[in-house]
Amino acid sequence: MAKVADGIRYAERVVAGEIVAGEFVRLACQRFLDDLKYGEERGIYFSEPRAQHILNFYKFVPHVKGALAGQPIELMDWHVFILINIFGFVIPLVNEETGEVVMRSDGSGRPVMVRRFRTAYNEVARKNAKSTLSSGIGLYMTGADGEGGAEVYSAATTRDQARIVFEDAKNMVRKARSTLGRLFDFNKLAIYQEQSASKFEPLSSDANNLDGLNIHCAIIDELHAHKTR
Repeated sequence: MAKVADGIRYAERVVAGEIVAGEFVRLACQRFLDDLKYGEERGIYFSEPRAQHILNFYKFVPHVKGALAGQPIELMDWHVFILINIFGFVIPLVNEETGEVVMRSDGSGRPVMVRRFRTAYNEVARKNAKSTLSSGIGLYMTGADGEGGAEVYSAATTRDQARIVFEDAKNMVRKARSTLGRLFDFNKLAIYQEQSASKFEPLSSDANNLDGLNIHCAIIDELHAHKTR
């Protein structure tokens, strides 16, 4: 099973030159390591339980194509690095109107913590499980992130393109009936979780009406093809 330490080790190896990587990857790894070491001085905290939570979720996410179809996904170290970056770092929630830190209502005197990163850009070559990783994130945000009424969308310039991540996610639920199938149901239009009133749908920029969406997570495929990004 993937561990947070796998992602940290990946960053260390990239910075040390043991893994060949481009400039932006090296910079991302260096920032990650710097934030682990010095982040608390700037109000940035790394929550290992939060980071490990999504890694644990992937234990139940199966491959849906090829010879490994139906078998659990084994996250590579760079997959782990991406996930713990997005889901591990947290900051105190600040009231936008007053500028004050929002405190928890349990009397603990501690602030409400929210994810530091709201947007993540992931660019990888073909055949590197990009859609698979994205589909798993979509399912996690739909039914395992603790958000009631979560609206999750896979978006692209056309509905057919938007359905790629969605269909992979749906097939994950189909192939993992004893695990993911206990969390989700699905039909042609959506993956949904009745208990939390959450849903995961494909959405294209050519849809008739994009108003009224209360988006918890959006997975945007082929970003370069979007004219207004």
